[in-house]
Amino acid sequence: MNIRRIIKEELLKEVGGYDDPTIMGTHAGATMGMLSGSYNKLMNVITDLANLLISEDNPGGDKFKASKEIMEVLDGVINETIDVTKKALADFTEDDVLMMGKNYIKDLKTFLKRARLISGLISTYTPKQYTEELKKLLMDVLPKMKEYGDTLIKSSQMFQSRMSSFGFN
Repeated sequence: MNIRRIIKEELLKEVGGYDDPTIMGTHAGATMGMLSGSYNKLMNVITDLANLLISEDNPGGDKFKASKEIMEVLDGVINETIDVTKKALADFTEDDVLMMGKNYIKDLKTFLKRARLISGLISTYTPKQYTEELKKLLMDVLPKMKEYGDTLIKSSQMFQSRMSSFGFN
């Protein structure tokens, strides 16, 4: 047995508050719930937007006319997601989630800025060009969002494992 490794692991658990099931339960429950919930809500909106953009049933002109509605929905959901994520991360101790959460917020702000720019210049695009620009934006942000989602899943699994060591299932 490597005593140093065991001591280091126990110290890391204690520093993270994970020697106390109540603190860990708060992070694993309420905080992870806030993070996962806001992530899922945004992913649903992004999925709906992506489906609209690739839909064969909806000609480009309808999508072009819907740009204002698209931006209103995106703006509201992204800003809500950023606010919830910031609030949840303020009391969080899991390093991977903190780091990825900060990057996620930055990526969402960049995405929103670029989407506003495209929508603000809508008169310079044909309906097809506008749709293609939105597709490019989505293709750029989706891998980053997935990476953050994967981090949330990994952290949730880690919490489940630690909670089971306290006898909670």
